[in-house]
Amino acid sequence: SELVGSDCVVTPTEWQRAQFPGELRSQIQVVHEGIDCKHLMSLRTASLPKPQVIASVPQIEILTYVSRGFEEYRGFPQVMETISELQKQRPHLHALIAGSDVVAYGATRSDGLSWKSWAEKEINLDSSRTHWLGSINDHDYHALLACSDVHIYLTVPFVLSWSLLEAMAAGCSIVASKTPPVQEVLRNRESALLVDFFDVSAQVSALQELFEDRQLAKKLAQEAMTKAQNYDFSIGLSGWKAILES
Repeated sequence: SELVGSDCVVTPTEWQRAQFPGELRSQIQVVHEGIDCKHLMSLRTASLPKPQVIASVPQIEILTYVSRGFEEYRGFPQVMETISELQKQRPHLHALIAGSDVVAYGATRSDGLSWKSWAEKEINLDSSRTHWLGSINDHDYHALLACSDVHIYLTVPFVLSWSLLEAMAAGCSIVASKTPPVQEVLRNRESALLVDFFDVSAQVSALQELFEDRQLAKKLAQEAMTKAQNYDFSIGLSGWKAILES
């Protein structure tokens, strides 16, 4: 009833708008809050120090994963299995994992374990090459994006994480889930490698490809950075101003 009686309704993405009944969509405008593209795009040339956990490690390949919480909605179980398999194949690969060991969306595990505890207990991760950064501040988060060789992002059909757009703007080479919210901002083999959300072997293969083919990784990252500029906060601000002034 609130939606029907509203003068204006706003969603950040087209996918979220599409979740409403067809007769209501004409009332909904799409305006994303936006990200600081200018700053994020400068990170690769800003000479930021590597995160302390890997600062002294030579011959390193860096895989990054960022999530507000560790949960099934963001593919945490698959990512852990993927990291484990990739570490067996690439002896210099280090995984940097940022986020809190909480469930922000969805249900917790029925066995009482947190997802991080489950991963450490059940998944064969190399503890010397798996770095749990916890919840980090903006400076450390930007340093993480700046040092990433390949970034992995998975999500079920759900609200798109700002972190994906930020990774795009920061020039990360991305492997992501082939789910509708992601496909709104990325195209397979144009700006990222998109894989099935549940398919660990496909995720491993895609990550392997980007670690091996650095020219492809760079090409995809550049296109993702270009696409991210469609979500600059200045565009969001203009959209909100237009709404409020109309």
